[in-house]
Amino acid sequence: MVFQLIGRSIKLVFKQPLRLLGLTAFAALLEYLAYVLFAGVPGVAYVASALIGAALAWLYLRSFRGEKCKTADMFAVCKDGATFKRVLCGVAWKDLWILIWGLIPFAGVVFAVMKRYEYRFVPYLLMDRPELNAAEALKLSSEKTKGYRVRMFLSDLLICGVCCVVMLTLSPIASVLLYEGFIGASVIYLLFASLIMFVLSVFIVLLQNALGAVFYEEAEHPTPKPVREVPTQDDPNKNYRFCQNCGHKYEVGDARFCPKCGNPLDE
Repeated sequence: MVFQLIGRSIKLVFKQPLRLLGLTAFAALLEYLAYVLFAGVPGVAYVASALIGAALAWLYLRSFRGEKCKTADMFAVCKDGATFKRVLCGVAWKDLWILIWGLIPFAGVVFAVMKRYEYRFVPYLLMDRPELNAAEALKLSSEKTKGYRVRMFLSDLLICGVCCVVMLTLSPIASVLLYEGFIGASVIYLLFASLIMFVLSVFIVLLQNALGAVFYEEAEHPTPKPVREVPTQDDPNKNYRFCQNCGHKYEVGDARFCPKCGNPLDE
């Protein structure tokens, strides 16, 4: 299941790379401007970050559902005062509870991580279900993430593992080139490795956002499990034969043609 959901997320990123990259870059720019312009007012910067994060999650979810998204849709969270207040209160309520659990001595970090995955669907619920308030969104997220929290954690762990493997693979090669005195080759390689790490970092950011949307959609509409057909036993009181054309097993009776291929039956 984990690899299937990661595969869906990768497919989403490759299906709309430029659009998702543009939306993510625009969201990052808005957050940066908020922190720069309101550096002395942390509360305002947090409000901007919370709203932008919820809007970006909503746009990724819409993209996964096949809907067309525009850059202007980033401001849908501010379309009216009720939506603005509800989304902001929901995200702030989520962050507050994660912070409270994180303040527990010794085990606080573990509890904070657990609560982070438990409340991961809150932004999607707030944007996808306008009838929910902050408390209801947290409660529903806690219910819907059951059975998915470990999978989400494993997905993030797997992505981090891939990044570490790439870094550990690229770094020793540069060290060897420098040690052997290949200055020119080492400079070219470092530029190449830096480019790879930059592209990988951008891809990971897009993949992480896509994963959240894919997990939420899976929790909302679970993939049906394949139904296994149970073979039935033949009635000993009936006679059966096989079609000479397709091999289909049929009951001897008034049928003159095979029910599967339509070939005339020899009675």
